[in-house]
Amino acid sequence: MGMTGRQAAARMEVLTRLLDRRVGDAWRDV
Repeated sequence: MGMTGRQAAARMEVLTRLLDRRVGDAWRDV
């Protein structure tokens, strides 16, 4: 069951990277 924690962390990391990209693009537009 330890893998579940790692998978969750990996998903969160990917989501944060995607959010950072979107935020960066938004700032560029501004």
